[in-house]
Amino acid sequence: MLTAPGRPPVRSSPSRPQSRAYSSSHSTARRRRQRRQRFLILCAEVAAVAAVIVILIITHAQKEETPVEIPDEGKEYFYYWDTAFEADPGYPASTLDTGGFVKVGDRIRYLSGTVHSHAGIDVSEHNGEIDWEAVAADGVEFVMIRVGNRGYTAGELYKDERFDENYEGARAAGLKVGAYFFSQAVTVQEAAEEAEFTLNVLKGLKLDLPVAYDWELIGQENARADDIDRETLTACTSEFCGRIAKKFDAMIYTNAYQCYYLLTLGELSEYPIWFAGYADTPILYYSFDIWQYSDKGSVKGISRPVDMNICFFDF
Repeated sequence: MLTAPGRPPVRSSPSRPQSRAYSSSHSTARRRRQRRQRFLILCAEVAAVAAVIVILIITHAQKEETPVEIPDEGKEYFYYWDTAFEADPGYPASTLDTGGFVKVGDRIRYLSGTVHSHAGIDVSEHNGEIDWEAVAADGVEFVMIRVGNRGYTAGELYKDERFDENYEGARAAGLKVGAYFFSQAVTVQEAAEEAEFTLNVLKGLKLDLPVAYDWELIGQENARADDIDRETLTACTSEFCGRIAKKFDAMIYTNAYQCYYLLTLGELSEYPIWFAGYADTPILYYSFDIWQYSDKGSVKGISRPVDMNICFFDF
């Protein structure tokens, strides 16, 4: 083969290895393609998530804008967890203004019109030894003190181990005092027994606030009263409060679930409610005189978390 003078012949060899520069350039291009592919996949995933969020927002907005169908327009209804309840005409509805509740630190106050709230707590032996002078100095005006309880398994009656010292200490510190009994009654006879037990402990004592019937669901397999029905609990509540009312003012401690599902309030209309609901504003449809808004309060003179309350009547 002829070539130009001074120019060596070029040999063509299909098996000649690629240069190092060419290999590095090819690897860099491959990495760029892989990064671009991962970026496109990520963008697609983000777009899919965003689309789902938009659909959920639109669906929720449409759900809120769509009025709930009322079963019978001729009756009064209220809603609890998207369930319609027929209002019991025998018990008054709450007239409190939800806009009147103000949170100051970890405490709640109510200021609306002529109704002002008073700060309080409720205690039992579980709160330990209490410095009542310190409690009073921390702005607490009243206390509901546990008289005793019925055990939720065997059903025995017990007096609260610190009732006497709590009663004496609170009164000496100038607090207004009420009381409550923690019930696990399953029959009217047991509720009557609890009432008489309570009256015996309170015999000769002065109270400024009512005595409350505090029946609660326990939520454990061995809890003797958790299967109670509405008729029985209403009858037990009526029996306890009726007996207490012969000596003291009586009150019903309850939460929204028990109030709506386990009590017929029209049969208990003469007794005010002490409502337990932990939130910044109360949600109970019916009228209530005391609101327990927290079980994790902090009060000087009490080393453990304490239940916080406000009441809406003057002492």
